Amino acid sequence: MDTTWPWISLTLFAACMFLYVLSPFVALVKLGPQELLNHLGAVTALGEVVTMGLIPIAVVVALRGPLRRELHLRRPRAGLLIVLIPIVIVWPVTTQLMSQYLGTYFPPDAGHNALFEKLLTWHTPGQAAIVILQIALVPAVCEELLFRGLFLSGLRRLIGDWPAVIIVGTVFASIHVVPLVITAPGAAVGMMIPLTILGLCLTILTVRTGTLIYASILHFANNLLALVMANHASDAFVETWMSDGVALAVLTPIALVLLVAWLRLARRYPDPIRAASASERVLCFRSA
Repeated sequence: MDTTWPWISLTLFAACMFLYVLSPFVALVKLGPQELLNHLGAVTALGEVVTMGLIPIAVVVALRGPLRRELHLRRPRAGLLIVLIPIVIVWPVTTQLMSQYLGTYFPPDAGHNALFEKLLTWHTPGQAAIVILQIALVPAVCEELLFRGLFLSGLRRLIGDWPAVIIVGTVFASIHVVPLVITAPGAAVGMMIPLTILGLCLTILTVRTGTLIYASILHFANNLLALVMANHASDAFVETWMSDGVALAVLTPIALVLLVAWLRLARRYPDPIRAASASERVLCFRSA
């Protein structure tokens, strides 16, 4: 069984994704179309908690697997957390700039904007807390557990680190834009590029350090900035600054330099999977 974990993890990933896609249809049957639309944020968050968070953890625990290794849950280093702060500030701004800039060439339709406005906006502090929980925090934790935890853990043992980085980052972005391909193809194209770049960055952070905590923090910061922009950025601000290619051209190299510098610093704390010998890469579970 020790050598079968990569295949178990990939099969479990596919099953979790199937259940996640199925969850809105189950809610549709239970609630009806209007109630589902009214509670879409809660339904989506609950689906992520169950299918992307609880199920992977439960399976690894049931198979007596070490969570720290198989879901990339090593304890983060305090020094790396502190040095991560500039990246947490610059990278979300860069990805939002890229999304807005590409949005001028691939604009979403009115229906897409209306749905996102309903999901992302708030009017009271209580609503803000709920939206931040559902749209920013839950995805930052649960999506990381599934993609940078379960999926990456098995895939990198089969094909190596860098091919796994490319596949996980691309699949992560694709899952987010697939629902838009039919309803808003322009928005899907515009979102695919920044989401892929973000997905690759998050995956590289995890591979380099062996923990998804850094990626989860950056993921949360990116989601939170998107919510703040949706609620507090005026149209004039977006048109003047966020849709300006000059700002994007200035920040992109800064973001890349910060990431490279952080990754070089992280080399002092190697990931056990990267440091393991080829024979150890498939040896992860204790005997049942």
